[in-house]
Amino acid sequence: MVSTLLFRSAWAGVYTLVPVAGAILLVYAAMVVMNLGLGVGTSMFAAVALGLGVDFSIHTLERFRVLYASENGDWNRVFDDFYKTTGRALFFNFLAIACGFGVLISSKVASLNNFGMMIVIAITTSFFASMTLLPAMIRTFHPGFITSYDGNKSAAAFHWRTLLVLAIVLVAAFFFIPPTASAQEAAEPAAEGEILPAESPAPMSLSAMDLVQRVNTVNDGEFVTRNLSMQLINRRGKERVRDTVIYRKYYGEEMRTIVFYLSPTNVRNTSFLTWDYPEADIDDDQWLYLPALRKVRRISSADRGDYFMGTDFTYEDIKLDGKLSESDYNFEVLQAPSDRTDGFYKLAAVPRDRETARELGYSHIEFVVDPLNWLVVGGEFSDLKGNLLKTLSVTESAQVDGIWTRQRIEVSNHKTGHRTIFSFSDIDYTTAVDDGLFSKRAMERGAP
Repeated sequence: MVSTLLFRSAWAGVYTLVPVAGAILLVYAAMVVMNLGLGVGTSMFAAVALGLGVDFSIHTLERFRVLYASENGDWNRVFDDFYKTTGRALFFNFLAIACGFGVLISSKVASLNNFGMMIVIAITTSFFASMTLLPAMIRTFHPGFITSYDGNKSAAAFHWRTLLVLAIVLVAAFFFIPPTASAQEAAEPAAEGEILPAESPAPMSLSAMDLVQRVNTVNDGEFVTRNLSMQLINRRGKERVRDTVIYRKYYGEEMRTIVFYLSPTNVRNTSFLTWDYPEADIDDDQWLYLPALRKVRRISSADRGDYFMGTDFTYEDIKLDGKLSESDYNFEVLQAPSDRTDGFYKLAAVPRDRETARELGYSHIEFVVDPLNWLVVGGEFSDLKGNLLKTLSVTESAQVDGIWTRQRIEVSNHKTGHRTIFSFSDIDYTTAVDDGLFSKRAMERGAP
């Protein structure tokens, strides 16, 4: 619309959109290749790409029509002058924008990493299309808004009048057009006790329990099968790798999970089974099978704060798998997205009593929650004396079978210098899981 008004031609608007349309199509194609679903955050990629890329088109069109008038229609001289002057300036502009946003690609926050990648793709496509495809179209079709421009003062005056009218229209729209119903609803706080859908737009601020409910109601499928590689790295950098396969299935609100160790040989066929009950007054059941002892050992609630098989995750951490325990903690929102540069929530969790704190091994936790998908993407855990014990960071997450999934998790223990990296692969939410896997007998048999 702006190009149509400025150049007094509907075709000018079409020409302006050609490089930008190509950039947007390439961005969405890249999202498909990278398995990025269209959500609240990713839907903004096209808008940002349009705003940043359209400048190249407008500069190219404006410079071509000025040069065509000044060079009396000599296309050779027009192209020569364009690439020496405006083309050079646009190249430096492209480098500044691409490098500025490209820094985000190195971020360990998956959403920022994806954003940086998509913007670089969009800017690169818009620039090269404006430098190659757009000039070729102008040279081939000789559009009237280029060839009929005479550079007189009346045209300049028209530009000022057009800009003034456009500014008045935008100001009037801002002040007099009421917000849509959906926007008004999004600004209203959730009703008490209401469980909000995981993919709905994030309000500016949520209460602590609303935030906890959003995290705990993120869709994680009725069942899932996935491979997990555990990297255990000590303070000297020595690394051990454990390969496992995990099966999980819901029975109503009850969740059952079993982990089978596949390698190396000294832990092969070790397994860990959890039955997670929805009732707060019923202790969850957890069992560990050690093939060397040929015995299934029950893990009591008093042991749930112990570290799981040499990792920096506790038995309770493994069981929760990114969810938040409403029965064990009191929660408080420390920072809303508007208070942080990364746009995330910071949520404090304090055990309800001293006995619970001793069982869990934590006196205080600060979780970081991404409002785009309501996944826990970070955390700082303090020991019973209040000192920083360990840090959790989710460095990769993506949609798998339409479900947001944490794919790489790192935990660093600040007391021991030990690190654990969980890398998930071959994630399958579509193949049903056999009920017979979630039993003590299945633990003794080993992985299917």
